[in-house]
Amino acid sequence: MQTVAPTPVWTQGLNQRQIKAMGYVIQQGRVTNLEYQSLCGVSRSTAKKELQTLVARGLLQQQGTGRYTRYVLAGNGHSQ
Repeated sequence: MQTVAPTPVWTQGLNQRQIKAMGYVIQQGRVTNLEYQSLCGVSRSTAKKELQTLVARGLLQQQGTGRYTRYVLAGNGHSQ
């Protein structure tokens, strides 16, 4: 009999792209809009909306502005 791991609470209400991006941030330490586009196969505007949703939910923190914007795990103590 195979045991299924419970779904983490933070994934509730997120789409599969956002969950994939969170895994990417956990591994890489950050994600940019361009990386999100490439990773998930979405447009720039979709990437921005979905990243902003992750920020609004308190999962990611936006750092920088314009072309230098990147998203890191919220509350990880990195402020660059």
